[in-house]
Amino acid sequence: MQDQHLKELYRTLNGCIYQDNLRSLLVLEWYGRRSLLKLPCFFSLKKLAANINVEQLLTNTSRAHDLEILTPCGCDRCFVLTVMDVLEFQDLLNGTRAMMELNSILHERLRRSASFC
Repeated sequence: MQDQHLKELYRTLNGCIYQDNLRSLLVLEWYGRRSLLKLPCFFSLKKLAANINVEQLLTNTSRAHDLEILTPCGCDRCFVLTVMDVLEFQDLLNGTRAMMELNSILHERLRRSASFC
């Protein structure tokens, strides 16, 4: 995959999300592996990650609560996350969403100010 057209939106220690304007996709890089996400898939994944009960993962001694598995619709992979991964993954998705909102606000303001000139 050529990276010249990818714009980094947000990065954590083990992950990064890029915007691919040529194909209208987001590229999620997690532990070195890339996945292509359409916007609905990104928002679905973000919702799945936000619904993880981190407190339960930390306090429940059952082995069933050692990992969280996310299988977002429209994505080519599943994500098997430890508690620390969950926190970082949530940060990655939340930070990306915030940067997308910020970009949208900036473009709107620039268009508005250009129309006044």
